[in-house]
Order: sequence, then structure tokens, then C-alpha cells
Amino acid sequence: MKIDLSNIAYIKLPQELNSNTIIGVIDELNNFLSQEVKTTAVLDFDSTKFAYPSGLTPLLVYLKDKVEHNEKYHIMLNSKNSTIDTYIRRMGFYKLLGLSDNFFMRKWSNIGRFQEPYFFSKDTDPNQLNEKSENIIATFIKDRTIQNYNEAIGWCISEIIDNTFSHSNSEMCVIMSQKYKHIGITEFCVADRGIGIRESMGIDNIKEALEKCVTRAKGVNSKGRGNGLFYTTELIKRDTSGKCLMTIWSEDYMLTLYSGMEEPQVKQVQSFWQGVNISISMYNGISTSITELMKNIDNQDYSFSYDEQPEYYENLFEN
Repeated sequence: MKIDLSNIAYIKLPQELNSNTIIGVIDELNNFLSQEVKTTAVLDFDSTKFAYPSGLTPLLVYLKDKVEHNEKYHIMLNSKNSTIDTYIRRMGFYKLLGLSDNFFMRKWSNIGRFQEPYFFSKDTDPNQLNEKSENIIATFIKDRTIQNYNEAIGWCISEIIDNTFSHSNSEMCVIMSQKYKHIGITEFCVADRGIGIRESMGIDNIKEALEKCVTRAKGVNSKGRGNGLFYTTELIKRDTSGKCLMTIWSEDYMLTLYSGMEEPQVKQVQSFWQGVNISISMYNGISTSITELMKNIDNQDYSFSYDEQPEYYENLFEN
């Protein structure tokens, strides 16, 4: 295929590609790819030292969405930095975008260490998605003897992934996780190009919808939708490490919650995201434990709410 190089966007990626810096990258891409001409986006990774799931995942799904749904968009990548180039090749970044990939190094097992970007849609086999979800959960487990914490974080992550699978109405969703032992965190990201928070929550105002999606234990119905975000929020609020972070980006607003914050911050950002982009970083040595996540977890009884069981919610977490 001959690529038209007459209209090129040269986008220099930041030293760290994460949940904060990806906003500017997507803004540049939005501005350039909105032009009604054939375009080629050249992404330069040469100065990038670190690419976290919270940066790489939305970039990947954004580019794949643009390329697959519009023939006038083309993507080229430039990277002379062997470290980051090896990493994104190992994660399948080139191959997932349909680009040439000559990665030949031996791929060691990823179990409990990371989960490469995995694309799914509402039509994906749930068993395949569950297998990927289980590996993501394994990257969060800090000590197999801490059963309460492991069960709790496992339920939160699987619930968040299931929410995307069941409610985003997106043909293009992607999940990724990475454990970073040298900085003591595990980061997870799930991004989609679906209906977004407002429509999913049934709330007209995007800021209000973001606030409600993490503050209502019952979610928007009696089937548990939103509970994973609520419990993750409660866990981060009670953490004292200063290393936990959750962001939720939908349209031109982002919710941010750090360790120990009493309430999340919801602010307008410079770029628009179609769908929902969620990233969660957890301290691997988290001091907070959860005594009980859900009373009837075995029979999947998600129909409770704070109003119905206030004592249960008040006693759910302990430091």
C-alpha cells in the first residue's frame, strides 16, 4: 500500500507516557486527524524512557480505532531507543496495529508479571477474557497469604473489566497490566471506544456522571454495575502509602484519586476521549486490608445498597 506522505503529523512522545501525559498526545492526534485529507501520523518514541499501561493502552486503542475505521489514516512509528522499542514490541504494540514487527527475542512467561494489551469486544468469548483477567489479577497479588486483600482486589479488577465488556457497547476494548517491582506498584488500564460514562450511567452531565460512578455502592442498577469502581475508590482512600492512583477519563473530563484523598477530583482536560479510559495503580506493599468485600459473594448477590445495609458498608474496610 502506498502511503501519502504529503500531510504528516510528527508527534514526539513524552519521556514518560502515562495517564497524565497521554492527554496531550491524544489532543495532538485529535487536532491533526480531524482534517478532511489523507493523513499520516508519525509517533516518535525516541525520547520515551517509560511507557506505562495508562499511557500505552489508550494510545493503542485510539490508533487502532482510527486506522481500522478510516482508510485515510496511516500510522508510522519511530524509535531509536532500544529499551522502549524492545518493550513495546514485546507487548505486541506494532503487531496489533498491523505494522511490521521483527521481534525475535525469546518471550518469557508473563504470568503474574504483566499482561500484554488484549483486545476484546462485546462478542468476545467470556472464557478467553476471564483467562486474561485472572493474569491481570495475579500481577496485583503482593503476598498469597493475605487472602482478604487478594480476593478483594481480584473482585474489583474483574468487576471493572466485566463492566467494560457488558456495558460499554464497544467493538474495541483493550486491557493491559504491568508489575513494577523497582517502584513497588502494579498498574492496570482498560480503555474502550464505546458509549461513555454519561450514557452508561444515564446522567446528562459528564462531571456528575464521573462523580456518581465511584460514590454509589449499588451502581446504576441492582446487578452490580459500578461496584468495582466504588470498592477500588474506597480502598485507595484508606491507603497511606501515597503510591495508589486511579483515573477515569471520559469525554473531556477526568476523575483523579490518590492515596488518602477524602474525595476524588473531577476536572476538565484539554482533550476529548470517546468512551471510557480507566487506569489503576496500586502499591504492592499496600497496608490497607479488607475484612470482607461482599457477604454473599459465592452466590453473586449484588442487589444490596448502602441504604439497605449501612452497617455492612461502614465495617467493610479496616486499616
